[in-house]
Amino acid sequence: RPLGPDNECIACKMGFSHICQNLNFIGVDSEGAFQQYWKVSAEILHALPEEMDLELAALTEPLAVACHDVSRSGLKKGDRVAIIGGGPIGLLIALVAQQDGADVRLLEISKERRDVAEDMGIKTIDSLANDPVKAVFDWTDGDGADIVFEVSGSKPGAALMTGLCRPRGVIVLVGIFGAPAEVVLKEVFLREIDIRGARVYQAEDFDRAISLLHENKAPWRKVISKVAGLDGAEACFASLDEQANLMKILIKGE
Repeated sequence: RPLGPDNECIACKMGFSHICQNLNFIGVDSEGAFQQYWKVSAEILHALPEEMDLELAALTEPLAVACHDVSRSGLKKGDRVAIIGGGPIGLLIALVAQQDGADVRLLEISKERRDVAEDMGIKTIDSLANDPVKAVFDWTDGDGADIVFEVSGSKPGAALMTGLCRPRGVIVLVGIFGAPAEVVLKEVFLREIDIRGARVYQAEDFDRAISLLHENKAPWRKVISKVAGLDGAEACFASLDEQANLMKILIKGE
């Protein structure tokens, strides 16, 4: 769990060290990624089952993000969930929500990404070819989604999210917005919508991700688009900008 909190700020004192005000995201805010050996604090380590497949185990970190997002939503069995954005995290949220008994629709403009999702058993909505609000309300018999996950981090996603939600529904902000985005706040007022932030993960989210991967009752492996060696890493990074259907690429050491 690559998080280094200061253990002194108000968030840490409240027991929410994952949103520490001075958080060190290890390997991002400090060096560490792509080293053969990495010295870290024992308190951030999580044990894997000895027989666990290591390629699946490599999905623990992104799946922990999805587990945290679903946990923040308060999802219940039977909830109708709309997810805006079909990248790796959007797919993983959909799979976790389905594991928890939700009825899911993934809204995505890219046909390549919709095809990947459909291959995993996730129902999709083409939000370019269809009016996404009408599509969601038709699916929910005019109610609106119980939970909306905004995962795209895009201005259109921000503008859309409140219009998809039922009265007293929940919106979880997952996507990272690099600039201010317009939100239709009148819908929040009219429907008493609850908007929640979700950042990284807590220890229990990592533990649940490991458990889900070990049980392997969902098509987690289909999130892995490619496995390459260190000599192919540079080309893999370049391909992420060129191929919309690529999700997670694993880089194996020698």
